[in-house]
Amino acid sequence: MLLYLFLLAAIVLIILAVVKLGSIAFQLTGMEPRMAMFQALSAFTNTGFTTSASEDVVKNRKRRVVASVLIVIGYIGIVGVIVTLVRSFAVEEGEWLPVLRRLVFILLGIYALYFVFIFSPPGRKLGRRFARYRERKNKAGKE
Repeated sequence: MLLYLFLLAAIVLIILAVVKLGSIAFQLTGMEPRMAMFQALSAFTNTGFTTSASEDVVKNRKRRVVASVLIVIGYIGIVGVIVTLVRSFAVEEGEWLPVLRRLVFILLGIYALYFVFIFSPPGRKLGRRFARYRERKNKAGKE
């Protein structure tokens, strides 16, 4: 049982890393960091928001490739999470307390991973580094 919880935590961490890498890839094409994160999450979860920024993704060939990769990986990630969750919650009939305990543990673990990955100093530092790179690239393109 503990193995499945660790597997789920690893899958969630990988999903967060993939979305962050997708955001970085969008930033390398000149997209603003917040918009890049939103579009990466949108592509990964296959939500398909129709905004002017999503039109920018569709019009740019490199951004279309990034979005396509995120969409495919998103399907794989969602299936992995569902299979792992179903397997980790498989218990005998009538035992609801262990299931509740596992659910709370999983939700707290996901929140902790999200908080550490997004708000940690290395995550913020990496975001600032790519923002500076994007600004230099934009300045070079305007000259």
